[in-house]
Amino acid sequence: MTSFGIWGIIPPLLTIILAFVTKDVIVSLFLGILSGTLIVAGGNPALAVMNLTDALARSLADGWNIRIFLFCALLGGLVGMLSKTGAAGAFGRWASSKLKTSKGSQIMSFIFGLIIFIDDYFNSLTVGTIMRPICDKTKVSRAKLAYILDSTAAPVCIIAPISSWVVTVMSIVKGSEGFDALGMTPFEFFIRSIPYNLYAIGTLVLVLALIVTGREFGPMKASEELAKTGKLHNEEKYGPVSGEVENDVNDRARPVDMLFPILFLIAAALVFFPVTTWKNSVDGKEITSFAQAFHTIGLGDAFKDTDASVALFYAIIFTIAATYIYYMARGLMKLSTAGEALRDGIKSMVPALIILAMAWTIGGIIKSSPADG
Repeated sequence: MTSFGIWGIIPPLLTIILAFVTKDVIVSLFLGILSGTLIVAGGNPALAVMNLTDALARSLADGWNIRIFLFCALLGGLVGMLSKTGAAGAFGRWASSKLKTSKGSQIMSFIFGLIIFIDDYFNSLTVGTIMRPICDKTKVSRAKLAYILDSTAAPVCIIAPISSWVVTVMSIVKGSEGFDALGMTPFEFFIRSIPYNLYAIGTLVLVLALIVTGREFGPMKASEELAKTGKLHNEEKYGPVSGEVENDVNDRARPVDMLFPILFLIAAALVFFPVTTWKNSVDGKEITSFAQAFHTIGLGDAFKDTDASVALFYAIIFTIAATYIYYMARGLMKLSTAGEALRDGIKSMVPALIILAMAWTIGGIIKSSPADG
């Protein structure tokens, strides 16, 4: 296969530079993809546009990609249910009665970030929805809360053995040249790599250290000092905060109503990781039934050889169904409001889903050869 040589670094390099300059990841990714398709098409703009649409279609047609895409979308729907029923608000009010200081609110935000390790988007959406009003009350700046959320969500997900990041890492590793020579499954590779993920571990340690010591630097120090005066966000400097979703108030809702879906999702993922392996092992030849697979393949091997994208997709489907039944039984949700809650939650994930699709697309473009044009 012919190589593009030095031209191959232009799409990712352009994307990174534009992201820093424009602060707009979606536009930066789009222009990076377009530059790649122009290179593949030999500078032909019409062919480049056709290649762009083909590359996007290929990325979304991949089984791994579409499952993680739907998983992230449905996570947003689950957060919509937490907000619409008043469950998130009830938990927030309970936590607010226990947390009276800025440091306490920050520590609680950090702890929640560690607990919700299934997905970084789900982490940020859930923890942000719950802790924002509490941090507002204790005068934690929006900048500091955003830092805690962003610097906890992704790092904890990338080192958690059960998360949507497992799927992403495994999909990249699986297609890497020379991986088969290692003699291990992508999941086993992920587990073994956790102790060496020093960036993620170091980031979590740094977040906790800054919270405990109360040390602030640069713009963050200015934001925290401004927050003490009651001004939690500097709109003159950073612009207005957009996209905030207020939690509905429901007197029937209790803190446990928010914990139920989160704990159920974690439990469901733990169950479906081995179940997926046993199910996929039934080939009609050596293993003819699920029961035989269950007795033949040990639990450790079942976790190691799992298809995490399938397991997580099953887990979120069952979690949404169980949460809906639970909320119906508790009198927190009706059939007429369930669709609206899911729709609003999924809508909040649209920017993240666009970025995800474009990231897959630019990855495919980078791997393209001149023959693909």
